Parts: sequence; C-alpha cells; structure tokens
Amino acid sequence: MERKINLSPFIEVSYIINYDHHSLNRVASVLFQNSDFNYFFIEDELEKIYDVCQMPDYIKLDWINYNKKNIAIPVINKHIAYYTKTHQDDYDNEELLIALKSIRRELIINGIIS
Repeated sequence: MERKINLSPFIEVSYIINYDHHSLNRVASVLFQNSDFNYFFIEDELEKIYDVCQMPDYIKLDWINYNKKNIAIPVINKHIAYYTKTHQDDYDNEELLIALKSIRRELIINGIIS
C-alpha cells in the first residue's frame, strides 16, 4: 500500500523527498497553499508527515499550522531544480514547473514592491 501526503484542506503544490545526510532519514519538503492563495512549506521527516496525514483533521490542522513556514525563494528554487533535473519529459511535471516558476515570480515581485 502506497502512502500519500494529504494536507487537506490545504492544497499541495509540490513535494520533494531527499535523504538527510546526517541521519539517513528521508526528509520531505512540501509546498502548499491555503484558501487565500498564500503559500507555505513544511520540511520534516517523511514518515512523520505520513503519520500526521493519517490523523484526525483537527490534529492534522494544528500540526500543520504550528510547523508551516512562509515560502522563500531558495525553497522554491530547490523544488524547481528537482523537477527540472529528474522529470524532464513528463507533461504533468511541465505544468508543475510552470506553476512553481509563477509562484517564484510572484514572490520576487512582492519582495520588490514591499
């Protein structure tokens, strides 16, 4: 049975899974948006995120709200680099790359205006 990341009611935009070179645990970086189209990310051990996704919604929401961070350009660049290198010929990932680049452009513009 394949476990999936489900952060509902938030909408997952992208996630990548890497190994932590110190502990050799798999670490996931998940980009998601809320209903107001604000973007956040969570980076934590993959197994912990899987476990949280299986919990009741009120516990899951509390954990997400406590652990979420505002998205930053280096984080989104890491996601763009991952999908650019690993999934070059996949049409779904091409759309994802367009969305990630659009989010990055929005962050840059908002940073200049603010």
